[in-house]
Amino acid sequence: MNLAEIRKDIHEDEFDLFELLDIILRRKKIILCVSVIGILLTGFLTYTFGKNQHNMEGINFSLRSEIYKDFYFKKANIDLDKFTYGDMLYRDEIVNKLYNEIDENSTKSVEEKREILLKTIRVIPVVDKEKLEYLTLEVGYRGEISKEKKIINRYLDILNEELKDQVLEGISKKDYNTEITKKIVDERLELIQKKINYLSRGEEKNGNVIEILSFKYPKLIEDKRQLEDLYKKYSTELVGIKGLKKNKEINNLVYKISDIYTIKHSSKIKVIFLGGVIFSIFIGITLGFIEEFLVNYRNRKK
Repeated sequence: MNLAEIRKDIHEDEFDLFELLDIILRRKKIILCVSVIGILLTGFLTYTFGKNQHNMEGINFSLRSEIYKDFYFKKANIDLDKFTYGDMLYRDEIVNKLYNEIDENSTKSVEEKREILLKTIRVIPVVDKEKLEYLTLEVGYRGEISKEKKIINRYLDILNEELKDQVLEGISKKDYNTEITKKIVDERLELIQKKINYLSRGEEKNGNVIEILSFKYPKLIEDKRQLEDLYKKYSTELVGIKGLKKNKEINNLVYKISDIYTIKHSSKIKVIFLGGVIFSIFIGITLGFIEEFLVNYRNRKK
């Protein structure tokens, strides 16, 4: 096979755009018919979908983490359990409080209420460079918009109360335990000091009493130093706890960084409609080519 024949074969195998256009024009009835039906069906489905969709209400907020970096918080050396806002809807008392904003006289079980709230409430973390910037609370309840706003406000109030209670409980426990431990250390330190005073009688004339006792009773002096360190540690923690109790920021651990706004679904519906239109035209053209192929096939068999 020479070069001219090869070029001829390649030319024959190439798609002829004009021929494709001719096929589309010849089969325009079926193409238009299928495309129009598809577009009308898409329009009906997106209209129904849009009608059934309900705009959501949202708000952006952040958790005040400064309290955990507070000077007194560090001094107090308080170790709090990790708080997870996602666990709130799995606590029955919170579920009942939130659902009361929808229906105060509901006879639904806690599980039924929880199921509705899990579909209604969504908290989305907004992260930038692996750092949490803020949180978005979205509420979509098919009912009065005022109820969505009530749910948002109630959710944030409960979240703030939970965080505040956790911090206050941590302070209270730390205060109680530190006071008791410091008292025990103080009593032991007093006993050791009495013992040292007793053992040091008559040693004053020989120079540094502590050095002499350290040589004679090393464990006793080491115990005294350890207890003194513990006493300082617990005294510092109590100063931190006292400072924290005066910090009014503990009452406001949830900070709203936006007003409540409406989240519309129109853009999503437009994308669905556009996709449906393109798909309908594609199906119409495909069926047009199939019809052309079948007609040509029947003509060749005759």
